[in-house]
Amino acid sequence: SQIHSTKSALCANTHIWFPYRPNVYHSALAFVCHLNQSNLGVSIWGFAVVSKPLVLTTLSVMLTCLALFLQVGECNVGLNQP
Repeated sequence: SQIHSTKSALCANTHIWFPYRPNVYHSALAFVCHLNQSNLGVSIWGFAVVSKPLVLTTLSVMLTCLALFLQVGECNVGLNQP
């Protein structure tokens, strides 16, 4: 719903489209085309697409592992003291 209203407002705005300015026209047209794509991602060397959920999952796992390693490290340091 929000994407449709944003696209409609952008297309109806005559200040963007008239007078014709190539750089503004191409930027607005690219933005309107990308509004319809829900699963945008970044390609890694052309063979793997990294999407937003994959990045968030990877960061979550890394932070969980970091917290676990720090906690285990603190436990080992406490055992070595006389």
